[in-house]
Amino acid sequence: MKRILCFTLLLFSFTSLSAQVRFAPEFGYNSASVSGKINGQSVDTKRVPGFKAGFFTEIPLVKALVLQAGLSYSRKGYRETIDELATNGQVQMKLTGDIKTKIGYAELPVNLVYKVYMGLEDTGSCFMFFAGPYVGRVLHGRTKGVIQAFQTNAGIGIMHTYNIDESTSAGNDPDFNNIRPWDVGLNIGVGYEFAFGLVVRGQYGLGLSNSFPGGSPSNSMRTSNMSLSLAYLIP
Repeated sequence: MKRILCFTLLLFSFTSLSAQVRFAPEFGYNSASVSGKINGQSVDTKRVPGFKAGFFTEIPLVKALVLQAGLSYSRKGYRETIDELATNGQVQMKLTGDIKTKIGYAELPVNLVYKVYMGLEDTGSCFMFFAGPYVGRVLHGRTKGVIQAFQTNAGIGIMHTYNIDESTSAGNDPDFNNIRPWDVGLNIGVGYEFAFGLVVRGQYGLGLSNSFPGGSPSNSMRTSNMSLSLAYLIP
C-alpha cells in the first residue's frame, strides 16, 4: 500500500510538473561579427545578417523564475574589407576587397529567466530578463568575395582580380582550418511575453572561447551576435 501511495504521489508530481513545462518554436534575425588579433594586430570585422530557427522549453523553478533550454540552427559570420597599400622601391601594390564569411552553428543555449508580471496574476503579460551560457558546433560555412590588386611599376599599372568562393573548414590546425569546431559563450537579453503566449526578445551573445585554429595570445578570434526573435509558448 505504501509503495502504491508513493508511486501515485510521484506520478502526480511528475504530471503536475509536466503540465507547467511549456514548449516554444522560435525564429529570429542575427547580426554577427568577430573580433580579435591576427599576428598580434587587432582585427575588427563588420557585421553580416543571418537568422536562427529552433525551439526551447520553459521549466518553472520558483515564482517568477524559470529555466529555458533549447536547440537552434544559427547562421553567423563576419565581413572583412581590405584597403592596403604596400611599396617596394618603384613598385606599389594596392589591395582592395570585400569578403563575407557565413557560418552555420547548431547551438544549445540554457538561460535563467526572471519575469516581471504586469498584472496581479502570474498568468498575464510580463517582461523577461535572462542570461545564460551556450555551446555551439560548426555545421558548415562558406567564404565569398572579390579582391582587386593594382600594381604599378615605373608608372605602368596592372590590375588583377581574384574571386574567392571556398568552404569553411572547422578544426584546430591553422594550416588547414579556418575556425575551431566548437564555440562557448554567454547570452544576455530582455523580452516581453504576451498573455496569449507570444514572446518577443532581443539578446546579445558573446563568444568566450578562442575560435582561431591553434589560437594563442597573438592569434585570437571571438564571435559576437545580436539577435531579435519571435517565439510562441504552447500551453
